[in-house]
Amino acid sequence: MLASAATKTADGYKHRYMRPFLIWKATPDANVHRALKKDASSIGQNKYAVTVSENGWMNTDTFIEWTKELPKVPAGTRGLVVLDVFAAHRCEKSLSRLKDLNYDVVFIPGGCTSELQVHDVYVNRPFKAAVTAWHATKRAEQGSADGVSRTAISCQVARIYETQEMNTHVIRGMTKLIFQPINAVEEDQARAEKLQAELQFVMDCEDELANALGNFVTNDQVLEV
Repeated sequence: MLASAATKTADGYKHRYMRPFLIWKATPDANVHRALKKDASSIGQNKYAVTVSENGWMNTDTFIEWTKELPKVPAGTRGLVVLDVFAAHRCEKSLSRLKDLNYDVVFIPGGCTSELQVHDVYVNRPFKAAVTAWHATKRAEQGSADGVSRTAISCQVARIYETQEMNTHVIRGMTKLIFQPINAVEEDQARAEKLQAELQFVMDCEDELANALGNFVTNDQVLEV
């Protein structure tokens, strides 16, 4: 079993992947871990990071390991990480680690990942289809009941993430789910500020008019006397 923690980073309108962080199902063991990392470096050319867990899923320890892949935040600034509400993301140890790295955290509300998470909405289906198709072809080419090696699968996952197709899905997802809503909020704020300024202008004009009329009435009364 394999879990792939794919992460998107955004610089303005430049989108890119951090290298995939792969978690294989295996008993955590120094030898197994070391062998997988050695293959990732030599055969995989460091295009993916790899670790193991008992069930092949993210946990607190593997999440802390994943944070080593995060870009360094420039001095005097803070980064932002958007995560789902998975328990390993929300525990004190994980949040403390992100804080130490100068990252703030925003959580996607429970039940909303299928609507708001870029991978769930735009990337996972074509990605899994590509991996499944490749795996079936590889098994057929081997012509045996032997499984495809972990290293071969890991390398292929990294290649798929590097394709233009995946990048296109990411850009579309980032645009639709992040940038357009942010722009819409900013536009709403700009409209509200403009409306407030116009309202203030009208109120100022009314005050000036009231003062002018008051002066006129006073002067008129003086003339009548």
